[in-house]
Amino acid sequence: MAYSNDEAHLVVKGMQPAQLLAALESVLLVVAGGFGLFRIGTGVDFDQVSIFGLTLNPLQSQIFLVAGMLGMAASLASATARTFGWLLFLGGGLLFAWGLMLNGLVAANPLSRLGDPLGLTVQDGWWHLVIAVSGLVIAVIPAHKAVRWTQPVAY
Repeated sequence: MAYSNDEAHLVVKGMQPAQLLAALESVLLVVAGGFGLFRIGTGVDFDQVSIFGLTLNPLQSQIFLVAGMLGMAASLASATARTFGWLLFLGGGLLFAWGLMLNGLVAANPLSRLGDPLGLTVQDGWWHLVIAVSGLVIAVIPAHKAVRWTQPVAY
């Protein structure tokens, strides 16, 4: 028995690397957000705590916690894990660029009238760049695929 090329289909097989990386990134975000909330609380005062150079305040801790929980839900399917990766890439990239502008490293901040509710520092910018790059990796990492033959064809 031989198989015809017209009968072969590529299918996604098993848990994908994007799902695993999204779950790992989500756990890290939940841990960072939970640590910030545990140390600071949810008050409106501008207390900050630092974890491995990342400065967390209540708003940033809540954002990390919510993003991590959404990422855990997104890691259940390959397509949603990749979407979560694109969102991390966009969010991390925007926060990186905004942090550079706030600290005067690139240009004047066009949103300076909004202030700095996240209390971004230069070190935070590098962490946001790491988040953006990891989101890009999650979004574009190749999937494990298998060939599925629908019917054998006799020659």
